[in-house]
Amino acid sequence: MQGKPVAFEAVYGLLTGQSHEGIEAVRIKQASVLDGCRMGDINFKQRKLTPFGVIREGDCESSEDGTRYSLQGRCLYFNPREDFTLLADDLLVLFGHEYSVVHFRDCIERGTL
Repeated sequence: MQGKPVAFEAVYGLLTGQSHEGIEAVRIKQASVLDGCRMGDINFKQRKLTPFGVIREGDCESSEDGTRYSLQGRCLYFNPREDFTLLADDLLVLFGHEYSVVHFRDCIERGTL
């Protein structure tokens, strides 16, 4: 995912009205199918979703390459790479149609991701 401006394209589409997608956050629950899952193992394209970032509890140093930002005791990992591992309590921030996000959440709850 790194190196591909998918998040930038999604933000631009949202701001210019060229997209009918919204932005949603999905909390990763402990022992869910996404707890310990790598970003590259999730087929976001098939689910018609675009990952924007991951917000994790705990402070971090902002990175010079623009992939990590400190947010008052939290860390935003912007456009995380395919080898980024999701952990319980992370907030996965996604662009997509509401029905795509609802379906994604249902799949997570059923453990059928």
